[in-house]
Amino acid sequence: TTLPTAFPLLDFLVKNSFDGGDALNDTSSAQYMAYSWLLDNKFLREYSNKQILQRFSMATFFFSTNGNDWLNNDGWLSDMNECLWFQTNAFRHPCDLSGSLVYLEMYENGLSGSLPSELALLSNSLTRLELKTDTDDAQVFLRGTLPSEVGLLTKLEVLDLFQNKFEGSLNSHIGKLRQLHNLYLGSNLFTGSISSELGQLQYLVNLDLSRNHFTSSLPSELGKLSFLKSLSLGSNQLSGPIPRELRSEEHTSE
Repeated sequence: TTLPTAFPLLDFLVKNSFDGGDALNDTSSAQYMAYSWLLDNKFLREYSNKQILQRFSMATFFFSTNGNDWLNNDGWLSDMNECLWFQTNAFRHPCDLSGSLVYLEMYENGLSGSLPSELALLSNSLTRLELKTDTDDAQVFLRGTLPSEVGLLTKLEVLDLFQNKFEGSLNSHIGKLRQLHNLYLGSNLFTGSISSELGQLQYLVNLDLSRNHFTSSLPSELGKLSFLKSLSLGSNQLSGPIPRELRSEEHTSE
């Protein structure tokens, strides 16, 4: 269905926000800039509600990660269908046949800033989120804490945030991503203990938490990861034994 003519866009976005519309009321925020851009879209009245939220989510992501400074931002914030906007992997179409965004692969593209909660507006379709940085440029990175709304992206199979500067604890919301096969959070600034909720990611094959500041011992719940093939934990401040279940020859770790 299309957005009713009498239904103001701002009200619609506030209704679908994760903070009651607080960010949308801040004229300096990425959310407000995305709203202002969307309001001027030539084909706004032709978009379905789903496409409005998808374009808003992607525009918020653009502004929140300083899209004007990306290495390549071809098509972004244009009138073109958002499925045609640049992504790093040029060999894979980012949307499914219904036009829903399945992949957001913007790795090694000069992203900086923070991740917006509005990525969770893609929760019905997104399966890959790959935002690792370029190993040759230590000055450009994503930072801040992971928004708890990441836990709403329950269709994710790949989450790759390698070599950024995300900080804070690895909250339990990660444990809601039950379809994850690959989780790469190495070379960041995460602190605290490794969440026992990771043990709920039953399909996990590759887990990289290396080069962070994790402390305490490994949760025994990691032993439930029966499909785990690669576990990287090096360069942390972990203590205590490796859970017995992780010592089998099927696992490789560092």
